[in-house]
Amino acid sequence: MIKAVNISRNFGGNGLRSTDISLEKGGFIGVSGASGCGKS
Repeated sequence: MIKAVNISRNFGGNGLRSTDISLEKGGFIGVSGASGCGKS
């Protein structure tokens, strides 16, 4: 989860930092998509 949070912060920054709860649930989904696109 920590890895997901770190990546999410890099992508969103202030927007994600504002909502830690949203980051855990939505951020993980966003990271999954971002990782799929970037690491693909």
